Amino acid sequence: MLAEVPGARLTGHPEERLPGHASFVVRGVSGESLLVALDAAGVAASSGSACAAGRDEPSPVLLAMGIEPTLAQTAIRFTLPAPFEGPEGEALLDRVLEVLTAEVATAAGKRGAASRGAVLNQRDVGSA
Repeated sequence: MLAEVPGARLTGHPEERLPGHASFVVRGVSGESLLVALDAAGVAASSGSACAAGRDEPSPVLLAMGIEPTLAQTAIRFTLPAPFEGPEGEALLDRVLEVLTAEVATAAGKRGAASRGAVLNQRDVGSA
């Protein structure tokens, strides 16, 4: 996932973690938009850390790990079945990757359009 989703980063230790639990932050994408898109694709996930569930503020745990507040607010958590393998596991992983890469591309496109619009507006102001 980290290699296929631009801006994705695993939170916590890569190996010393609870089995079946994965938490990621994805730079430049709203955690809420990721959850909505995953839900529409039939994938259940949660945003933030469990200790910050239901709050709009970034997780204190993620902040204590040195993750900047805006990035911490993009956090998504998965609790996966054990064992997570075979055709069903592959299909789920493919669906998650498809959704996340699409959301990152959409967010990048929106940022690019906003940047181009700001440049055009500055040109208009400068020529007036």
